Amino acid sequence: MAARSVLELLHISKAAGTSMCHLAEASRCRALDFGMGRTCLLREFDDQPRWLNASHHWGAIATTAKAHTGHPIAFMLYGVPRLASRVRTCAARLQFMRKRNLDFFANEYTVYNELVLGNLTKLSTPIRASTKAVKQRQRRRRRYLHGEDGQPHAQPRQQEEEQQEQEPQAKPAKRRTAKQSAAMRLQMELERERDLGVRAAAAAADYLGHVQRITAAGAEAHPQARLEEQPAPEELGDYSAVIRGTHLCPRFAAVAVLRDPLERFRSHLLFVLQTYMGMYERRSLADAFAPWRDSPAAWRAFAPPVMDNYMVRTLAGEGAYALPYGALAAPPYMDLAKAVLAQYDVLLVLESDSAAMGRACSWGLGWSSSLDDVSSRNTSAMLLRHGVRTMAAGGGGGEPGILGIAGEALQQLLPTPPVLAELEATAVQYDRVLYDYGRLLSALDDVVWRAANATLQEPMPGLWSGPPGSAAPCGYINMRR
Repeated sequence: MAARSVLELLHISKAAGTSMCHLAEASRCRALDFGMGRTCLLREFDDQPRWLNASHHWGAIATTAKAHTGHPIAFMLYGVPRLASRVRTCAARLQFMRKRNLDFFANEYTVYNELVLGNLTKLSTPIRASTKAVKQRQRRRRRYLHGEDGQPHAQPRQQEEEQQEQEPQAKPAKRRTAKQSAAMRLQMELERERDLGVRAAAAAADYLGHVQRITAAGAEAHPQARLEEQPAPEELGDYSAVIRGTHLCPRFAAVAVLRDPLERFRSHLLFVLQTYMGMYERRSLADAFAPWRDSPAAWRAFAPPVMDNYMVRTLAGEGAYALPYGALAAPPYMDLAKAVLAQYDVLLVLESDSAAMGRACSWGLGWSSSLDDVSSRNTSAMLLRHGVRTMAAGGGGGEPGILGIAGEALQQLLPTPPVLAELEATAVQYDRVLYDYGRLLSALDDVVWRAANATLQEPMPGLWSGPPGSAAPCGYINMRR
């Protein structure tokens, strides 16, 4: 690890990625943005998560739910690969980090296999236009509410009194007109955002169709296979074109955090629904979800990667991430995910005891603090205002299910109990296997950390014995500087 100068965190969503970002900051790593909004992600790398299917949102939710100020555009990128205009190759990323003197970043999408991306020209324009429209709408609304100088609109008392004397009946009408005009402008901007979002969704669907046609080639001879069913491995067609070139960046050190798959899935689902509750009027949102709460196929269309082994998709690369439901049944995808996971320099497991976590952080990364020492954004805390009770970061099957902790408002959006049970079983079927393999790798690493801890004084000079700040910043990766 000391031979490399950049540390990449694979942030598997809802697995302590925010805490890891703050731990890196405490360990004096250099990232472009440690703030809660970006959490060590680099906009130039295009590694933001892609959870939701925009086509389903615009067709099944936005037609009924009334938005307060906007739509969850940032998460509706399923089917959108890393854009060609972004920094997406290992060599370009290393150059970017060196030029800005950075040594840490997070990746909340997938590992790399840019060979499967294809021509992205038709994707770039509508997605960029949609993002630009959102930013313009937000700026216009801020200007209307707060003025050009950032201060709220307010008239001097004397001017108000003069206007009341001159036009005693006109002012109430003006107030109503201004309010109505603002509402009309907001509605027009939301409609414009919707139109652009639909275009972006169509472009993403084209890419998904391209990837899915590759894997469906073998299924053409088996017309009984359906997306909502688990196809047999022999029905899945050729997979080599989807996974070719999957890799990590050899010049980067790599760390990943693993979490019990079922708890991670529950946390992920709650976070998505909480996001919707914060952006839409509740009654209309419940009406939008009501027709398909009892449909497993609809939920899988709503958030395809979340509902189908998110960890395996993340570690198998962009091509596998875009596969249809059930395609991961083919053994090569699990084999690939295991092979990629085994290449990580350090694996942290949230369900590990405190001592093991401390050894992994200190002896594995050269950091003086442990992940257990960091307290940052927690899904449970964010959901309290929506009536959700405590939900631990780990704990496996001993924790109460979603229906046992969600408040009344969230329960109106959640899948019905039988559907939720089915979704939970299939969503983590292969993730459990990968997680167990990761725990094994982490336990093997801990054998080395234990031996080192018993024979050496400290992982690196000054980490524990020297004054604060005497050890190399960001651990091992800067020891040679």
